[in-house]
Amino acid sequence: MLRKSILTTLTYFDIFNHPLTTQEVHLFLGIETDIKSLIDELQKMVGEGLVSTNGRWYALQDIHRISKIREQRNDCAMDALKKAIVMGNLIYRFPFVKAVFVSGSLSKGVMDKKSDIDYFVITEPGRLWMCRVLLMSFKKICLLNSRKYFCINYFIDTDHLTIEEKNQFTATELITLIPLKGQAYLKKLFDNNSWVFRFLPNFKFGQLVDEPVRIVTVYEKILNSFFFDPIEKICYSIHVLYWRVRFGRMMNPEAFKIAMKSKAGISKSHPLNAQERILRIFTEKIKAFEIYQ
Repeated sequence: MLRKSILTTLTYFDIFNHPLTTQEVHLFLGIETDIKSLIDELQKMVGEGLVSTNGRWYALQDIHRISKIREQRNDCAMDALKKAIVMGNLIYRFPFVKAVFVSGSLSKGVMDKKSDIDYFVITEPGRLWMCRVLLMSFKKICLLNSRKYFCINYFIDTDHLTIEEKNQFTATELITLIPLKGQAYLKKLFDNNSWVFRFLPNFKFGQLVDEPVRIVTVYEKILNSFFFDPIEKICYSIHVLYWRVRFGRMMNPEAFKIAMKSKAGISKSHPLNAQERILRIFTEKIKAFEIYQ
């Protein structure tokens, strides 16, 4: 079981040309085990030619080629994370924002020159779509619509913390979130998504850092009154219509519902539908590997 789980884990990250350290293999492993047992098995697999290593990282493919890729991406990520912290603090100051996390490739400690910095935002209930409009308006006006350092593609509110898609991709994305602001909500997020531990049982929730209580401004209190409830509905309706017109023909209805999920309390905008694509490739690779075996 341990050997099969190691191969499965390395297969998943080989899709991204992303070799793993021993600690990372352990974190993303599909079964619960201790580090010593994992190291012993990895050494056996390296000796048998099943796994490639350069002493630092492990992979199934040419370790020398993809280790250079990871080194370059690690260097790029160090600079990008500094920018993400600045932007995360800015996002946190917007009305109704409760927490800001880094997601996507940067949350795995890697980034290339073409990548965007992705953010996962938790908002006040009943004001997610107004919050989204305010943030997107800032991006379009003040950042000239650049998404390089300001790609907010996932919003949920505090009443909808349970993630509906329960799979390897989503579990991996959740445990690698980097909290920038509102760390208490990270614990609440995992309390509402305990299914993650079925996929990644070696993940352990870390220590939270105390943060000052976020100050709610007067104009935020005004916008949160029931008088603005119709505005929230209008913001929601406009976004749904826009996404259907722009992206509805690019994917089948089921894929559209997942990639461009839009409902009260949830806003997801992934036009490239990476989740479906990655899981499909992953499944095909696992099947091919099992046939080969």
